[in-house]
Amino acid sequence: MNLKEKRRVLNQKLTFKNVSQVLRSWLTMNTRTKIWIFIFTIFLWLVVILNNYYSYSFSAKIEARNIELTKTLTEELPSHIQARFSGKGFDLLYLLLSSKKSFRFILDCYSIKWYYDFPVNDYFRDNPDQVIVPRGINVTLEHIVWPETVHVELDVLQTKKVPVKPDVELSLAPGYIFVDPLIIMPDSVILSGPRTFVRQFSEMPTEKLVLENISGSVTQEIALEFTSKNNIQLDKKRVRIQQKVDQLGERELTNIPLTVLNLGRGQKAEIIPSTATLTVTGAIENLKTIQPEDIKIVFDIAKIWRSDEYYYTPTIDLPSGLSSWEKLTPETFEIRIIRER
Repeated sequence: MNLKEKRRVLNQKLTFKNVSQVLRSWLTMNTRTKIWIFIFTIFLWLVVILNNYYSYSFSAKIEARNIELTKTLTEELPSHIQARFSGKGFDLLYLLLSSKKSFRFILDCYSIKWYYDFPVNDYFRDNPDQVIVPRGINVTLEHIVWPETVHVELDVLQTKKVPVKPDVELSLAPGYIFVDPLIIMPDSVILSGPRTFVRQFSEMPTEKLVLENISGSVTQEIALEFTSKNNIQLDKKRVRIQQKVDQLGERELTNIPLTVLNLGRGQKAEIIPSTATLTVTGAIENLKTIQPEDIKIVFDIAKIWRSDEYYYTPTIDLPSGLSSWEKLTPETFEIRIIRER
């Protein structure tokens, strides 16, 4: 075969169709082997890269330790320290992926009475044991990027119990009534922190809660209106409020006893008639159990007595759970003061 024929055969083999078929055949055959070769190549590349030395900046939490038991920080420390470390890529990657508990900076406050400014670069250079890194990592702290100084100020630790003040607006649907006062659980919280700031609290308000057209009892959690600052801690963040609601009804009570107060020595009173009838309004649940003896119909002689009068209107005191009264029968009573022998 001469040169011309060889070139013609080669041109036939290098047509687009032939080339695409060869390439498709190579890609579809032994796919798993090719994938493993690719993965192994990437792995070797990572091993080579991570064995080199690098320098990288990390953020880590800062903690104050060995503070006197009777004292606390006046203000919280900066949230983190930005520091630059050098080492092998493997170690720096491990440090980057480590947990916050295993990587942090410690300020030893044992010798501080009230305040001190830590020059952090000098402090951690002179106290490398206060830089906590995971075991087995070989890295070197080059310098602190931020901040340059950490201010530590202490105050006397104080705890204080303050009442919860609910900011609650409840409005009832027509025909309903509140039963008993609003209940708050717990009704007080405990603050702890620097004495300078804790003593400023006399109560702990809640977030505002507005409920309208209520036709049933209310039980709901509500957050306290408290923003964590000045290193003050709160033992509770939420409280529960309970308000009983019932339908409004009325009931007529008969044979209600009458009482005379502030009689003189050796005196007794004769009331005509000796009992009264009264219609009371309140929660249906309370109306079911109310007794005539629970209603206080009182004549205070020291306030109402006139020597030339015989008929008097009493004062009526309703127990909790009743809202109002009407239709007192009779409206006035005859009172006779009798001196005992």
